[in-house]
Amino acid sequence: MMAYAADNMSFGQEMVAVQTGVRKNAQARLKEIGDNLGVADEQQLLREGQPAREVHAAVKEHDIDLIVMGTHGQSGLQLLLGSTANSVLHGVSCDVLTVRVTD
Repeated sequence: MMAYAADNMSFGQEMVAVQTGVRKNAQARLKEIGDNLGVADEQQLLREGQPAREVHAAVKEHDIDLIVMGTHGQSGLQLLLGSTANSVLHGVSCDVLTVRVTD
């Protein structure tokens, strides 16, 4: 049995279209932020996948010596660091600076 989405597109095709749209929006937003902060295009990096794994790979590939990331962990062992920040911290050889993000 095959499920169909709008306009004769299969569910899989619809998901690819959504992913492509999300990627384009993320690239545009990253460029906007980078331009506002004076970060050159070649210094901006957008990756897809499991966040901690992608950060670990980027650190190795680009010889990164400092990661700055926001965190908003709220309970249990994650009270001080969110689960992503915690995963990044325990898997990289460089320094990690976390900044608490509040609403």
